[in-house]
This record gives sequence, structure tokens and C-alpha cells, in this order.
Amino acid sequence: MKGIVFIIVTFNSENEIGACLKSITGEGVPGTRIVVVDNASQDGTIKAIHQSGIEALLIKNESNRGFAAACNQGAEASSEENIMLLNPDARLISSAAEELRSAIEADERIGIAGPRLMDSRGETLPSAYRLPTVFQELAHLFRLKRALTSYPMKMLFGKLLAKRFAQYSPHDRREVVQSVLGACMMVKREVWEALGGLDEDFFLFYEEKDFCKRAAEAGYSTLFVPEAEACHDIGGSVRSDPAAAQRAKRTSMLLYYRKHKSLAARLVVQAALLLTAAFSARPRSD
Repeated sequence: MKGIVFIIVTFNSENEIGACLKSITGEGVPGTRIVVVDNASQDGTIKAIHQSGIEALLIKNESNRGFAAACNQGAEASSEENIMLLNPDARLISSAAEELRSAIEADERIGIAGPRLMDSRGETLPSAYRLPTVFQELAHLFRLKRALTSYPMKMLFGKLLAKRFAQYSPHDRREVVQSVLGACMMVKREVWEALGGLDEDFFLFYEEKDFCKRAAEAGYSTLFVPEAEACHDIGGSVRSDPAAAQRAKRTSMLLYYRKHKSLAARLVVQAALLLTAAFSARPRSD
């Protein structure tokens, strides 16, 4: 049985890291190791890690190097055959790690696997995605995403949308998808090393989309595994500075389009970024 290293990147994560660590040890999966890379937290994250009493290799950065760079640090500090990225605001349930390991090792063509994510109420969250499209970006930037993913829209157009957008699927069967979330994602080390890890030009966001795309281009598939489950407190990892997180997301969006998309697509997204940035900067009238 091949080993698993859990890589957790923390940044002001004192309220989440304890439960995250306990969820790993609670699964009782043999052959596991935990590496926590802290990106210069200013709160009690380090203290919370020590107080958990859970054995982990702790790497403390003097500055915030970003998610991708920190994940690469964790991978370089370990040697296990399977690399499991796990956000501090996520918790494993239902033998998630074992399910993902079994799935990823069953087929040499599978390089990446992700679980079904749920919120604290047990409701399924979008856990598998199509790689970024201009339509998706415009929906996000112009704040249409909530309306498009609302219950009425799913009832009326859910089946149609599910054929084109993985996040609209019922998430009830194992299938090859274009992308899963870096919040909880297992990667074969051979694939990780073949691709050179995550692209550190992405400070935060889009790094897993870029990785899944590069993996597909190298001949490896990404598998969604609904039998594996994890609870994800969306936004918990960026709650300490949401404005900075939004800036990082917009920067990474543009970087992704520069790297992978046509000039026309890049120009549309860039225009939308400039327009929405200008609109949000306008002073509000009382």
C-alpha cells in the first residue's frame, strides 16, 4: 500500500487547523504523514498546531509565499507516493483518504482524484468543475453566479447545464472530470514531479485548475470520487483578509488566461476585470 503525505498550508488558521488535523488522524489510515507549511501567520495558528498534540512536520515561512509555493515546499519535504492537498478549513469524513488512494491507484491513467465536498449542514457543494471558460468568469465577475446556481435555475435547466458544467452535475457517480478543488485533492507523486508541482506564479487560486489542465495535456486524468467525502468551510482559509484574497483571485484569473487561452478570450476577461474593478471602486452615495 502506497503512502500518503497530507500537505496543509496555513495562514491565520488558528480556528480551523485543529479540526482539520484531527480529521486526518481520526481516519486511521496507515502509511500517512502530515506536513504543515505556515505562511507567516500572525495569529495563534502555530500554538493551535502544537496544542493539537498531533505529530506533524511544521515548516514556518518568514513571509507569505502563497499557496502554490507552500504546497511545493511540503512536497519537497516528503517522499510518500501520494500527495494529498488539504485546506485547513476542510475536514475529512467517510474514509475519504482511503477512498481516494484506492481510486487513484486502481488505474495508471488517473493522476488526480478529488472527493465530494459538503458544507456543515451536509449539503453537497460543487466539487468538480469544467476548466475555466469566459462564460464562467463573466458570471463570477458580474455576480451572476448565485442566480445561475439557484434552486429555480437548477430545477429548470439543471440537466442542460450539467452536460456543459460539471458543478451542475448531481455528484452521485464516479467520473473523469476536468478539474477538482485544491482544497482537497490527491495527486500521484510521479505526476506531481513530472509536472514540476504547482505553478508558483499563482499566488492563490487557479493553481489547481492550471495543474489539472497540465496533467490532462500530459495524458493523466482527473477523477471525481463521490464515495470520498470532506466537509469544506468555504472561505475559511481567506477570511482573515478577504480583500487581499479577491485581488489575488483576479490576478490569478488573468494569469491563467494569459497562459492557456486565446488572445480574444484574454481580452474579454481583462476588459471585464477592469470594468468590475472600476465599478467596485466607485464611491457609494448615501
